[in-house]
Formats: sequence, structure tokens, C-alpha cells
Amino acid sequence: MGKLAILWALVTAYLPEPVMKLVYLGRRETLGAHTLDAKAQAVGRFARATRPQVVPTVEESRKLTTKAVTLFDEPSPELFRKENIVIDGAEGPLNARIYSGPAKHRPRPILVYFHGGGWVQGDLDSHDGVCGKLAKWAGCIVISIDYRLAPEHKFPSAPLDAIAAYKWVRMNAASLGGDPERIGVGGDSAGGNLAAVVCQQTAINGERTPELQVLIYPALDGRMITDSMEELRDAYILPKDRMQYFLDLYTRGPDDILDIRLSPALRETVVDQPKACIVTGGFDPLRDDGDMYAERLTAEGIDVKHIQYPGQIHAFISLCKVVPQGNACIRDIADWLKTAWR
Repeated sequence: MGKLAILWALVTAYLPEPVMKLVYLGRRETLGAHTLDAKAQAVGRFARATRPQVVPTVEESRKLTTKAVTLFDEPSPELFRKENIVIDGAEGPLNARIYSGPAKHRPRPILVYFHGGGWVQGDLDSHDGVCGKLAKWAGCIVISIDYRLAPEHKFPSAPLDAIAAYKWVRMNAASLGGDPERIGVGGDSAGGNLAAVVCQQTAINGERTPELQVLIYPALDGRMITDSMEELRDAYILPKDRMQYFLDLYTRGPDDILDIRLSPALRETVVDQPKACIVTGGFDPLRDDGDMYAERLTAEGIDVKHIQYPGQIHAFISLCKVVPQGNACIRDIADWLKTAWR
């Protein structure tokens, strides 16, 4: 695609939603009964047009993520407290960031948040918007965790850090202004994977599990054999080869894929898991990972809020400058959190 066409793709991404519906009138992409959101289609086409023609280095991939955040996502809203701290990871200190509004009548619940990015990219800044909005709109404390990334730190470094971070927050909740009896975990994509792993591994080890989990288009099965992964192998944002790129950098070898700390969907039982809010998008290759996990939890009697956005692509909560449904979804999650912790 030429430079002029790329510029047009970027401009259309910022057009108001009603205008975009007119622009794509009769040209909206479909999958079965689902129709792709017009704004997501515009962003997706820009992303595809600007995708590197050769496999990027890790450094290049991380720079592209930073650029995408600047272009398409919103920063955290103004909060009473937004502070960088250092916590204990599995093998050393980790950077983290606290988001919270003013204290009211009692200690607030805490959501420990793990950012997405294929276990390879992303950081505290890449998910500043979603963490700040959840803190403000749900009236909770959010602690974002800068866990170790691959390929510098291969599996299982990330899940070990996630578990250590959750335990540290549980132990230090009161000093952070939080309620030790109301600690949840959450994350998007690879971060949703880590949140699910924390819930499973604490249960397996006979430790206190989080009171709830928020899994936003989570990656739960590294085998990549679901119907949605095949149907959407050429999807916007996260095509199958991109997912394979992340897994190749993250894993030490094929045996890691079958480890439930990487593929929590493979665990035989989920009866001991906490209540969950699970978000999936109809045009996301990870759709079936989330849908099937929601069904499994529900079948075991676990309370599940399954939020489905049939017209959305992967990473849409990180596209809030241009995709209105990103903020709508974050508000949906915040509304669930306000009731789920009672």
C-alpha cells in the first residue's frame, strides 16, 4: 500500500463513528453472523498496511507497540494517586504502578493487573489508560505489574513473577490502602493468561486464590488449534503467525506449550477457581480461548460474567482514541467489579 493510502487509512481511523459507518456502507467485513465494527475495521486496515514486511527484531516490535499506544490509546484519567513503586518478583525487584482515587469509608479492593503484549512487549506505560480507568470507574486500587519479558527472560519467568507479585500485594495490601480480603487479578491477552495462571497455581499449591479474575481476550491454549484461530489466521492486529512469533520468543521448547502455566486451558479441573469476568471479541483469534474457558467455569458452578463484543478485534480496549467500544468495555468491566467485590 502506498504512502497516500496509508495516510488515508490513518485519517479514517479518527473519523467519528457515524461517518465511518457511512464510509464502509456495504463494505463492512463479516464472519458468520458477526459484522466487524466500522472503527475497528479502519484501525485494522491501517495496522495491516503498516505491518513490517520482514519479521521485526524484538526492539523494533517494542517500538511499534509504543507508537501504537501513542496513536490510538488514551492516557490514564487524573487520579488522586498514581505512583511508581518497586515490589518483590520471583527472582528480584519488579517495577509496578499504583492507581487509585481518594479513600472513602473503608479500605478499597485491589486489582493486580498484568499487561498484554505476547509476553514480549508492553510495560507500565502501554497499559496506563486501562489501569487508570479501571481504578477510577470501579472505585478500586489497581496495581500494574512490570513482569519480566521474553526473550531475555523465557517461560516460566513471567508466571513466576505474576504469582510473586500477587502474593506481595496480598501481604502488603493494608499498607497500600487496600483491603486484604478483596484482592483480584486481571489482564489482557498475555496478561489475561498470567491472571488465569495465578488463580490456578495458588489453588494447586493450597494457597489463597484471588477473590476474582478479569480475563480480557486471554491467551489460554498455546497449541493454537481452536476454530477461531484457524478462521482468523489472517486477523487484524494478531494474525496466527504473529502469535507464533511471540510463542517462539517466549518458550524454551515445544514441551512448554503443554505446561498449564502457559496453557491454563489444559488443566483438567477448574472447580477451585474464583468468579470471573471474561471478555472476548468476535474477530479475535483468541475468541474461542475465552469463550470455552467461560463455558468450563460456568459448567463447574463458577460465577462468570461473559462480555462478548461480536464486532471487535484483538486489543480493542487499547484503541480508545479511535474505537469507542474500547471505553465501553472498560466501563462494563468496572461495573462488574463494583458488584463482584461486595
